[in-house]
Amino acid sequence: MKRVVIIGGGIAGLSAACRAHELFAADAGATEILLLEERSELGGKLRTESNSGHLFERGPNAFIDPGPELTELVARAGVEVLSADDAAKRRFLCKKGALHEVETNPIALLKSGLLSAG
Repeated sequence: MKRVVIIGGGIAGLSAACRAHELFAADAGATEILLLEERSELGGKLRTESNSGHLFERGPNAFIDPGPELTELVARAGVEVLSADDAAKRRFLCKKGALHEVETNPIALLKSGLLSAG
């Protein structure tokens, strides 16, 4: 019997397990796929958490130009991909109890006073 061991149940490990399952499915029982994950839940840094009735997405929440392989994997996983609207381009930083919009231009961000020299 062949054994495939995948360490980590984050997005890369889950993708590898999915692909291994596809490759060895025809071997029905000839290959064992073992996924090792230290946490009690899968997903690595990706997770949805609920707090006071609000949902928070943790970890990466976007990808740019995914390419055909990632697009295919996302489709097979049944994940719905949403396009961000213009409001999602705005970023904020909390400093001394107040929200400040973060400039997307690196020079403007450096001049904003929101970052310290340290």
